[in-house]
Amino acid sequence: MKRDIDLIVKILRELEETKGATATVVVEIDGYDDELVQYNVGLMHDAGLVKAKRSLNPLAYHISEVTWEGHDFLDSARNELVVNKAKEFAKKKGIELFNLPLEVVKTVLVDCAKKYLLGE
Repeated sequence: MKRDIDLIVKILRELEETKGATATVVVEIDGYDDELVQYNVGLMHDAGLVKAKRSLNPLAYHISEVTWEGHDFLDSARNELVVNKAKEFAKKKGIELFNLPLEVVKTVLVDCAKKYLLGE
């Protein structure tokens, strides 16, 4: 399976829009295979973006909350114009933005957001 940062952003957006404060959820994203979604939720849990418990039959992560780190990452990826600028920047360097480590992706997104908002 492959890490999919676009999917991870969609999962975080879905959680932000639908998750209540007390319930746990198993996320499903239209157009994506459930196994791929759950794999990426597991990666999100490992990276500290969400708090979740794993069940095995079937493989599912029951998400209890988005962490501070998860909110920070989502905030850095919220603006599509900023994301597109970050993708263009990475492409000029000869790499796909979302093939980079999560911390690098977040740094590039934050830098592009600063340039977009502050005109640097």
